[in-house]
Amino acid sequence: MNSTGTNEDLSTINASTTPMTQNRIEYNFIRCILLVITTLLLLTLNPLCLVVLRHVHSIQKKTKIFLRSMTVADLGVGLFRALPMTVLVISETEHIGDALCKVLAYADSILIFSPQMSLLLLTVDRYISVVHALRYPSLVTVKRARISICCLWGAVVLMITGYGFTTHRKTAYIKYIPACMFQPNSSKPYVQIVYSSIAVGTLLVILAAYARLFMISRHQARAIQVENQIAQPGNPAVRPNNKALKTVLIIVLTASVANLLPVCALLLLKSAHPIAALFTYVLPVLTNSWLNVVIYYLRNQDFRRVTHDLLISNYRSCKRCMPFAAN
Repeated sequence: MNSTGTNEDLSTINASTTPMTQNRIEYNFIRCILLVITTLLLLTLNPLCLVVLRHVHSIQKKTKIFLRSMTVADLGVGLFRALPMTVLVISETEHIGDALCKVLAYADSILIFSPQMSLLLLTVDRYISVVHALRYPSLVTVKRARISICCLWGAVVLMITGYGFTTHRKTAYIKYIPACMFQPNSSKPYVQIVYSSIAVGTLLVILAAYARLFMISRHQARAIQVENQIAQPGNPAVRPNNKALKTVLIIVLTASVANLLPVCALLLLKSAHPIAALFTYVLPVLTNSWLNVVIYYLRNQDFRRVTHDLLISNYRSCKRCMPFAAN
C-alpha cells in the first residue's frame, strides 16, 4: 500500500502479491519466525563482533577499521531494516506514517550500499598488502584508513540524498515485504540504472580484484617452491598460508549472492509469489549481515579464542551476580 500516493507500479506490486486468505496465516507465521530469528542474530552477533575485534591482536589495526565499518553497517541492517520489518509483520500494519516511511526508506537505501562499499575498501586493503607488500605499511596507515571510512560513509549518504531528491522524496510502503522504498521517477529511468550499476559494478570489481590476487598468490607460491627445491632438494614443498585471503573471498562470494539475488527478484517482483520474494529479496541481505560474523569465527582461530573467553567471562560474572548462585 502506497503511503504517499501515486506510483502505480508499487501499488500493483502490493495488490498482486498479497497472499490468498487461506494461506495468509501460514505465510505470516513463517515470515514472523524467520524475521524474529534473523533479527535476534543480527542484534546479538554484530555487537559481539565489535567487542571481539577490539581484543583480537592477530588482525592488523588498519584491517580492523575496515572490518568494524562492515560490522557497523551490518548492525545498521539489523536496527533499521530487520527490526522494523519484524515489528510491522507481527503487528500486521497496513499503513505507516509518511515521515516514518521516509526515514526508513532513507536508512534502508544507505544500508544497501554501505556494506558493499566497506567490503570494497577491505578489498583494496588486501590488494595493496599483496601487490605492494613492502610499501603497504607506508601506503595504508591507521589515519588514512579512518579518513577513507569517513569519506566512504559521507559519499554514500550524499549519493542516497541525491537519489531521494530525484524521486522528489516520495516513498511507498510495500506491505508484503514489508519495507518502505523510494518511488523511482518514471521520467528519469537513467537514475535507477546508474545506481543499480554502481551496486553491481562494485561487486564485479571486488570479484575481479580477488581473482587477480589469487593469480598473484599462485605465482608467488610456485616461485617459492622452485627456490626451496633448488636450495634444499628433496624437502617437501611448503604451501603458503592464504587463509586470510580465502576468508575475505568467502565473505565476498556470500555478499555477491546476497546482493545480486534481490536485484534479480526486483525484475520479477510483480509475478513473484510472496514466499519466493521473502527468500530472494528479504532474507538474503539480512542473512548475509550476520553470516559474516560466523565466517570470522570459523576462519580465525584468534577470533574463536577471544569469543570463547569473553562469553565464559561474562557467564561467570553473571553467575556471581545472581542472588541464588552458589558460594
